[in-house]
Amino acid sequence: MSLGLLTWSTAEFGYARGLMDADQLAERATSELMKAPHPDEDLSVLAMAETADQEDIDDALSRLAARVERPTDDNLLKRWLLGHLLHLSDEGLDDEALLDALELAYAQFGYPEELRGASRYETPELSRAEHVQIGTKGASPIAVLPRAISRLQRELAVGA
Repeated sequence: MSLGLLTWSTAEFGYARGLMDADQLAERATSELMKAPHPDEDLSVLAMAETADQEDIDDALSRLAARVERPTDDNLLKRWLLGHLLHLSDEGLDDEALLDALELAYAQFGYPEELRGASRYETPELSRAEHVQIGTKGASPIAVLPRAISRLQRELAVGA
């Protein structure tokens, strides 16, 4: 995840929901351990997450997440969604593969408003004002991607 979106709170949220795996936790913890001026027990546990006990991983993540202010679950989910959409945007997928990935993300992230219209099967009953507001009237579902990224970046106050 880019733009400083991946805090330990975000990692804890994502790991609990299968958005991040033990290898990714270990990679992030190892990177932080290498920069840390002093050893950190919780980071050490996570650096070995592939072989660590699940309870130890959960406890270490919880303690690391508690060190900073925890955003709301809605905010954390939007951070993951933004990170995922940025990844899709950078993948260089053809239109069909991108549409498939957007539809999958739309479902996996609980049909978020930001991706409304991102499915070839969805024809939302929207008023004219709603179409203008979210920019979907006559637009391809793929056109939702840059608008969703921009909207989430503004909402989460991260760089464009």
